[in-house]
Amino acid sequence: MEDSALPAAPIWSDIKSFDFSKFSGRVDGIVGGYPCQPWSTANQDRLGEADPRNLWPYIEAGIEATRPVWCFFENVAAHLSMGFESPVGESLRRLGYEIACTLVTAESVGAPHKRERLFILAYSRALGDAGSKGLQGRLLQRVAGTQGRQVERRVATGSSRALGHYPPGPADPGWHEVPERLFPAASKSRLHGLAHGMAGWLDLRQSERVRLAGNGVVPGAAAVAWQQCWAELS
Repeated sequence: MEDSALPAAPIWSDIKSFDFSKFSGRVDGIVGGYPCQPWSTANQDRLGEADPRNLWPYIEAGIEATRPVWCFFENVAAHLSMGFESPVGESLRRLGYEIACTLVTAESVGAPHKRERLFILAYSRALGDAGSKGLQGRLLQRVAGTQGRQVERRVATGSSRALGHYPPGPADPGWHEVPERLFPAASKSRLHGLAHGMAGWLDLRQSERVRLAGNGVVPGAAAVAWQQCWAELS
């Protein structure tokens, strides 16, 4: 929105206090990456539903209040072994949604880092049929049109990657070159310590890189996941 790539829209900073009921019948789809800490193996406690950062109950309430045709979610791969079947899968099925999921890596679409992520697509056939003559129907027709498209998969080694889209990785030409005019200055060893090439040429501590780069999910991985899940559900 800051770059005007998307129209300006309100941003609500706390899902716990958001009133979803005002949007009942007005939402076609919900997209989200709910917090991974409750399910992630990187979290030593791995408290699951008991984790205070677990926001799924609020997302579930929002889905029930708005009744979208589809929902598309992302989380860590470890979510498959904790939290995916219960509570997430159980609550989506209870609300009348069919579910498809897939694991996609950022590496498989050309990024220099692996970042395997779980993507979940939930679809209500009843709501889709009911809205077939309106906005929801037009949306679903466009979604269905992605079925026959071929997804180009690129291996993240050597020159087979399109380097213009991502920072270089260890297997790419130029990885061992230190860029000129880097500020603040960094040694080659320090430069190569950047997390999987995600942070480009930024000279930052690991905690700062993680904060800035987030979980490293790339749009291409989400696009592949959407097509795979929709093909399964349709």
